[in-house]
Amino acid sequence: MTQTATARIVGPAPATEDVQPVIVGLGHAGTNFHLRPLETHADHFLSRAGVRLLPPMVVDPRLSESRRLADLAVERRGGAIVHISATAVLNTRILTQAYELGYRRFLVEKPLCIGFRQIEEMEAIARADDIKIVVVTNWLFSRLTRLLARRIAEHGGPDAVVTLEMHQHKPRFSRTRSRTVNPTAFEVELPHMLGLTAHLLGPRLTLVSSACEDLVVGETHRYEALGSVTLRLTANAGTPATLLSDLRKPTRERWVDLRFRDGARLRGYFPCSSDDCFSHLATVDEDGGVTVIDRFEDNTVQQMLRETYDYFLGIGDRPVSTPEFHLPMCRLLAQARATCGLKDPEPE
Repeated sequence: MTQTATARIVGPAPATEDVQPVIVGLGHAGTNFHLRPLETHADHFLSRAGVRLLPPMVVDPRLSESRRLADLAVERRGGAIVHISATAVLNTRILTQAYELGYRRFLVEKPLCIGFRQIEEMEAIARADDIKIVVVTNWLFSRLTRLLARRIAEHGGPDAVVTLEMHQHKPRFSRTRSRTVNPTAFEVELPHMLGLTAHLLGPRLTLVSSACEDLVVGETHRYEALGSVTLRLTANAGTPATLLSDLRKPTRERWVDLRFRDGARLRGYFPCSSDDCFSHLATVDEDGGVTVIDRFEDNTVQQMLRETYDYFLGIGDRPVSTPEFHLPMCRLLAQARATCGLKDPEPE
């Protein structure tokens, strides 16, 4: 019996889209939250087939081998993804320069901008029809945040929350002394905390009071407003919220505590470092006893990069972490800084 060979028709291979990440600023955030994940875990956040991530291009004038934004070919700039992770006071200037050069997709480290004048400048940039901006606030991409939002909805929504209290503490002595220019505590953890508060309770936050303390090391080193900061707020329905960040603590803590009108109380513990990416959900009894009821892996950096790249590549929804969401938080931070007598910083 003779077998007839069947011809196989081979079409053209699927087109591959090259995506060029550009990292502007290679400090702590640029290295650990942008460059390193791009180099080692790209397969975890590239959802679409046919996408090839090119080696990141680094722009940092402090480095001898640094590139410049103008070095990338003009025709490739619109499709690049720019990670802005320099000092926050430079965000507005860098974003403006990059946009004028033809770049259109930006992942910007928090806070989006600092001070009232920069807020106005950022508002003008963000209004452009052809620009896409996502702000780095890890906890908005967290599985724990989504679980807490679901629990709030089950209790009746944000109006059912009686109080919100949030603590994010860590020691910041060595890192502070190793830098020539330091932020204040308003720029370190508070942008994360304000974003999470607005996401859980609603975006209309009102500042009630603001207080800060210096970071003091020995008898000769004092860093203005870098020791701790406490904000007292009211949310949409008048719910009081207290946010406390202390950068002098010997241990790390990241948790949010929610009390409900029906007497229930929940506390969510976020990962404190890249050493362990698990979150924990707990109940709190009347005596303050904590019982963990759920724990799960919660790599917020990878999830943020996945959702951001999906959005930039046209296969995912726009993340909540947008300029429209964050600019009111920046305005509230500027108001809190002014209440403590701090002036708006000027870019060097």
